[in-house]
Amino acid sequence: MQGQANSKSNGSRAVAQSVRFDPATRIADALQVSLSNVFPQVDLPLRRLCRRKPEPTWHDAVSDPKICQALEQADLDMDPDFWFLKCRLRGGAEEVFPVSGPDKHRLWSAVQSGDDKRFVVFRSGSNEVALNLN
Repeated sequence: MQGQANSKSNGSRAVAQSVRFDPATRIADALQVSLSNVFPQVDLPLRRLCRRKPEPTWHDAVSDPKICQALEQADLDMDPDFWFLKCRLRGGAEEVFPVSGPDKHRLWSAVQSGDDKRFVVFRSGSNEVALNLN
């Protein structure tokens, strides 16, 4: 993929970033509280899941597309894998950006699409990255 990249540090500006499911549950377990006590935004999707299954597992959450989507919209990254986007920029420079599971799907669609919307922005670590894919 060729294009241009601009990476900007977020500085003191707060930017929402997905929390990976495994570390989120370990944090809640270490504090001996529920996941929704530590990450309140996941309360509603977790309550919906618990109504369907009294003691849900990670597999129960990811196998239900509505629940999985609701948890991802609440900034909980349900993808167990680590993803990276490697870009070859004009001039030959290469960059590798870690990306969340939800961003991986969105970026894949943007890179593969043939439409004229060839400009994407995503979060990678503590940076926001803008790519011009043309």
